[in-house]
Amino acid sequence: MNPLRPQDVTVRAASVDDLGAIQALEEECFDEAERWSGRAWKAELQSGGLVLVACVKNQQPGCAVFEEVASVASFRIAADEAELFSIMTARQWRGMGLATWLLARGLQWASDRGATQMFLEVRLGSGARALYADAGFVPAYERSNYYGPGLHALVMRRELGGNHE
Repeated sequence: MNPLRPQDVTVRAASVDDLGAIQALEEECFDEAERWSGRAWKAELQSGGLVLVACVKNQQPGCAVFEEVASVASFRIAADEAELFSIMTARQWRGMGLATWLLARGLQWASDRGATQMFLEVRLGSGARALYADAGFVPAYERSNYYGPGLHALVMRRELGGNHE
């Protein structure tokens, strides 16, 4: 697959019209027990937080160009703390920087709204931990059995503002 060019990607706030694509992406990325319901995603889209989608221009040979939702990230703020709730990228688009672009936008959004730090949970042993470390997140503490028996989470945090952006 060719590397993505910035002109081939649109990053924007998601809407309820994206709900089907978000749920399809979640089915691809997460086990059934970890998926959010359609109702939960709809509430998230209407929560006042930020749900971002990265849409990739895609053209199959002999077909028209269309945009597909390739990556999604969801953020919220409470007081001066932000949280990354979910980030996912379709298998065929992984390793192309989409999650990094969404995370950077979410960090900026939270900082612009006065958040001083962002938190997230990641399954111990998940490859996503490298993405978060590259973005300046550091381990804060563990949550035992967070994802089920024997499936622990690492809570990571990142300061916002200053030289971290």
